[in-house]
Amino acid sequence: MHPRPSFRDSYHSCIILCVAILVLLAGCDVALFGNGENANRRPIATTGEMPPVQSPVYENEFANGLFEDAQPATLPVSGEIVIEGGIDYSGDIDLYSLGPAIAGDQIVVDVTGHGGINTVAALFDGDYNLIDQNNDRSYYGGQIDPYLAQVVQRDTPQLYVGIAVSTAVHFASNSGQFPTGAYSIKLTRRNNFATRSARRQLVWLSFSGGDQVRIALEPLETMRPFSAESISDRFAGQSSYIADVLVGRLRDDLAPFDVVVLDGRHVARPPEEHTTLYFGNYNAAYLGLADSVDVGNAQLSQEAIIFSEDLASFESLLPTAEETALALANIAGHELGHLLGLEHSGEAFDIMATAGSARQILENDATYARSEVESSVFPVGWQNGWDVIARDIGMNPSGAARPKTNHWLPSDSDQSAWRDLAGLPDIPITACKKCCG
Repeated sequence: MHPRPSFRDSYHSCIILCVAILVLLAGCDVALFGNGENANRRPIATTGEMPPVQSPVYENEFANGLFEDAQPATLPVSGEIVIEGGIDYSGDIDLYSLGPAIAGDQIVVDVTGHGGINTVAALFDGDYNLIDQNNDRSYYGGQIDPYLAQVVQRDTPQLYVGIAVSTAVHFASNSGQFPTGAYSIKLTRRNNFATRSARRQLVWLSFSGGDQVRIALEPLETMRPFSAESISDRFAGQSSYIADVLVGRLRDDLAPFDVVVLDGRHVARPPEEHTTLYFGNYNAAYLGLADSVDVGNAQLSQEAIIFSEDLASFESLLPTAEETALALANIAGHELGHLLGLEHSGEAFDIMATAGSARQILENDATYARSEVESSVFPVGWQNGWDVIARDIGMNPSGAARPKTNHWLPSDSDQSAWRDLAGLPDIPITACKKCCG
């Protein structure tokens, strides 16, 4: 999602017995044995690293809001535990270390908030990179407690689960009214699930309009053709040029990966499974909308709309045709990122950043990167967008790399300094009230 531009300020916003480890002597190594074909490759933990399995685990009264301070809650090799905790003050974050995991372990995180608290849950690997997060298990069904079920794709020396109060105001509901409260987490590990294989992704770009498109449960859109003139009279006759530049930029961003970008002006819609990005139309709330955050890129056929006519709201900044194409490519890359499994990030250089201002997307040549997740996704942690796409889609078989030169922009112009000198105020972009995914 990219929200639409606005001149308002931006706002970002019971015991279960589990038997899995036998401790024979205090201080000795304890092997975590797996089942089936993975039994001989289960990572090794020591009693000094993780305590024996117990359930329930009660949150201790110390700060556990950083990964380095995460409270141990050892997850059995196969089975479940329960964690009983609470959000004790505004901004409190609870992180728990679960121990190592191997590829093929399915981890299920089932959260129950008590007394009306609305939480968000996230699962991280040993490098603090996001595996998955969930705010509402069913927004449209009014079920606001988080639920995750993900298969670990790579061995990791540590898993972390985090709980915080939801601050999202998008499609993830913010209907919980209490900043503090108790919660329960049922954590389950199951073994020997298949991991995903990398799959090439076809992306077809539609500029011609005519199609009727519905993203999630948003109103049906009948697409108008892409028109540069609908953005600014200054771009009369430049629709093809701006489309050429944005297609080139999008291909540059995706060049390292096994993603094939097809320009619908020159290539017919492919018969194979593909994702379609539509360019055109105006939307009062969003710059772009995507079907979902498709973790693992499980669905090769999805859709997104890039509301190109919204960029007319940037006219006071006098963007060039090249900057306008850059903005459209940034929005397109962002929405496509959701369809490839990426959440929002909190750093402007990352193409998955939520847009805070017009100049951010007009002047910033964003790429898929490792950066901190946006706070409404989860208050701490990282997302390695490059690595996620490389793992789930694969690398470009021809070995292509993203160009290192900004070849679409004039080499002798500073794209930002002149606006500072001219005193042109930036245009804030408010966080939208809801977001697909």
